[in-house]
Amino acid sequence: MGSGSSSTRKVEVENDGTVIRVSDAVVDRLKGIKPESKPESERAVYPNQHHVSPNSLTSLDVKRLVEKELAANDQYWNDRLLKLQASSRSIEDVMKLEYYQAIKEIESMYPERSFGKKVPCEDVKKNILKCYEENRHQALKCSQEVLKFQNCLVNKAY
Repeated sequence: MGSGSSSTRKVEVENDGTVIRVSDAVVDRLKGIKPESKPESERAVYPNQHHVSPNSLTSLDVKRLVEKELAANDQYWNDRLLKLQASSRSIEDVMKLEYYQAIKEIESMYPERSFGKKVPCEDVKKNILKCYEENRHQALKCSQEVLKFQNCLVNKAY
């Protein structure tokens, strides 16, 4: 476009996490603004000079900060999980204790019906099942056995 003898320059910068400051003159040249001429004595040229202000963060600093925050977050949630698990275990222990106390209380109220003992009227129940097997299509023939079982249960209940 221009008729001058300008040439395109390519600049490659390897950044190892430090901040590279660019002077206003370089910014002006990149924008295409003509620089004001300064006397040679005022120009200080220092090749590969990096200016880092004390308040600026490098990408390495940001990465370290993020990793530190993530580690703190992980620690917080691990601690929270452990506390919840401990709380759950203590609630479970209380529930088990209350359950077993309720069983003991019921057993003391009804000692003749203690849990874990033999089922009442087991022999009469077996007679009913045998009768039903022998009379599969004539269930009414077992009515006497059913009445015996019913009377047995009523007598065992009291």
